Amino acid sequence: MQRAALAEVSAALESGAPFSEPLAVLPDAPDALASVAGEGVPTLAALRSAFPDAARSALRDMHDVPADASATERLAAFLKKQTNARSLSPREGDDPDAVLSRAEAALNGGDLGLALSELSGLPDGAIDSLSGWIAQAETRVAATAAVQSLSNELN
Repeated sequence: MQRAALAEVSAALESGAPFSEPLAVLPDAPDALASVAGEGVPTLAALRSAFPDAARSALRDMHDVPADASATERLAAFLKKQTNARSLSPREGDDPDAVLSRAEAALNGGDLGLALSELSGLPDGAIDSLSGWIAQAETRVAATAAVQSLSNELN
């Protein structure tokens, strides 16, 4: 009965559906599951879909021009801010655009943990802009880890 309930919880994680009923069958459900059972967790597909807009918002917030910037740097920052351009393929570097490009590549590859790890290298302003997306991703990572832990206990 517990394995069937765990299978239902796992299926709910993939679909984003609530999973209160099957979770009630499992003893000592971890907080990472109990706290979100009523509303479900964001799916990987939903996180992938939401990331481009969140990344653009973070970049928009980061394109402020320093006072000592050259005219070329000011023009480049202005154009980036106006067009909201960003890298779509992973690139090296530690600037916010490069970090976001690697995070998105990890996300598209299904590695949410690596995506979050990449995002931790962003400046505070960008992290603030991404805080809602990061919270949803962390919720999914914690719930997935909790299901894996329960699965190990039942085997």
